[in-house]
Amino acid sequence: MGSCVDCIGKETTVTIRTVYDFCEEKEKKKNILKFMNAADLSITDISLEKKEFSMEDMPSDIPQELKEEIGREIKGKKLTRVFFMHPSSDNGEDVSLELDEESAGTRKLFALAGPWLDILDNGFVLFVDELDTSLHPLLVRFLLSLLHNPETNRHDAQLVFATHDKTVLDQTLLRRDQVWFIEKDKENASRLYPLSDYKPRKGEALQKGYLYGRYGALPFAGELRF
Repeated sequence: MGSCVDCIGKETTVTIRTVYDFCEEKEKKKNILKFMNAADLSITDISLEKKEFSMEDMPSDIPQELKEEIGREIKGKKLTRVFFMHPSSDNGEDVSLELDEESAGTRKLFALAGPWLDILDNGFVLFVDELDTSLHPLLVRFLLSLLHNPETNRHDAQLVFATHDKTVLDQTLLRRDQVWFIEKDKENASRLYPLSDYKPRKGEALQKGYLYGRYGALPFAGELRF
């Protein structure tokens, strides 16, 4: 997964490659492990294995002509494999799992670890689409809490994200002026408007109000007939 970090006066792109780079530095890898384990993932270590990419690393069902074309493009480039070490209750030894063997949520959180720690260290602004994809609602709250906590967000990092997770409509988590909705108008153009337009009361049940259609931005599913 790729995420974009937009900084005031400077632009940079933070991708999954950035997380790999962080894992090659002792102190940054330690912070990645803290980040992952704060989300209750029980990872004791992260290791990287690098080797030169070869034709044998490509799936067998790719047509030979396409394989050769890809091979010419990636010739001489390195392939990085990531392994997570997990504690085992069977014999006390850690169990190694490759990143591709982990759950979608673990892979998503690992991909976000680099951008999240980067913005917290530097006070950047992070833009993420579909933040909640593959993540439990409590993990989304965990990520947001890191930005709202002055001890972890000492440099005023900011986040702009899109989500379908209605559980973030919680006034103990987000202020009313931080929530914006997107709705299609009659011309099928997207309209962006703030929750504050509806002047919700302090303590109002925003999730309930949203699902009842008070703030709009709901999909309207029609009947399907054959």
